[in-house]
Amino acid sequence: MLNTADALTQSLDSLSKATDLESLAQLLTAAARQIAGADGATFAVRDGGDAWYVHEDAQRPLWGSCRQPLEDCSSGASIMHGKAIMFSDIYQDDHLIKTLCVIPVKETECLGAIACYYTCERGPSGSQMRLLQALAAGSAAKLENFKLKAVLKKHELEHANFLQRREEFDVQLQSLAHDLRSPLATMLGFGQLLQTRIRLAGDEAAQRYLSTMLNVTERLSRQIEKVLSLYRLNTKTVNKQYIDLGAYAQEIVECLKVQEPHRLIEVSIASNLVVYADPDLLRLALENLISNSFKFSRKKEKIWIRVDKVESPWSNGEIEIVIEDHGEGFDANRAGRLFQPMVRLHESSEFPGTGLGLASVARVIELHGGRIRAEAEPGLGARFYFTLPQAGANAAAYGLTH
Repeated sequence: MLNTADALTQSLDSLSKATDLESLAQLLTAAARQIAGADGATFAVRDGGDAWYVHEDAQRPLWGSCRQPLEDCSSGASIMHGKAIMFSDIYQDDHLIKTLCVIPVKETECLGAIACYYTCERGPSGSQMRLLQALAAGSAAKLENFKLKAVLKKHELEHANFLQRREEFDVQLQSLAHDLRSPLATMLGFGQLLQTRIRLAGDEAAQRYLSTMLNVTERLSRQIEKVLSLYRLNTKTVNKQYIDLGAYAQEIVECLKVQEPHRLIEVSIASNLVVYADPDLLRLALENLISNSFKFSRKKEKIWIRVDKVESPWSNGEIEIVIEDHGEGFDANRAGRLFQPMVRLHESSEFPGTGLGLASVARVIELHGGRIRAEAEPGLGARFYFTLPQAGANAAAYGLTH
């Protein structure tokens, strides 16, 4: 028969084989009963405001698997205070238990308690108490692992449920978009045919009414596409590579110049604006920012835009880009609302738009781990600053550094 020290050694070694809380509880109660020479042993864990008696090792189990409020039981008291407790002559009558000893599993942030009870007026010796404390200490890491696994399992289940709900929402959203697009496309098609016939008839009032209807329909169609684009950003995988941001900006400017052939346009784009980003997402962000600079400069004699790098001693592996214009600007006190969906700081009659462009830009920058902010003064233009991961030495292999 094993002595108590050997029983402890064997028990601590067998703890690694426990695969769940129940098997751990069985090992602990059997070992505690043997070490302490007790008539029975229980193992309880903290479960919210209760002590959950996971397992009991005894010829005549008294607790079984039950829950009791922490303040109403001895194991709960040991768990709450992180202290060992010894009760002698616990019952003055002929009750089965005479002595009870409870050992906490961890004194700080106690996870549970091992209790040994006796049917006679005796208890564990000093050496047995030390061995029981060593057993409790040895079980703490295992118990924490089980607790962590339970949390991870819960999160995995929640994530799986979230993915399932998102997939269902994707299907519903695409279906809704299709249901909205079809009648809008029909309205636009027949409206344009009707517009031709009304123009030939010379009814100017009817032509005005129809033009207004077509404009509203086209705006609604663009709004649907913007909403879908913003949603897709939340589900897109970011595929980063080394990119010459300046070259992308120049391409976008040239496309916009074609739409403004009679305007005086001056654009300054710095060289060596190499970043590590997703090319499709970056182009989307730049298109929104630069097209905004064009749009909000329509009342000015000249469209002036600058795309540059902001020098900072605290770059921390990032590059900060500024896109500046001398357009309409806005009240800087309202800048914090700019990047929220459906928020506009100007009347749509002055500057048409959906209120989703800057929300998309902010999401793109966020997906890259960057930050975005805006500065402006009414009538004097605006400056949009954003950070992106900066290209390192590996960018030279792609011929992107100067």
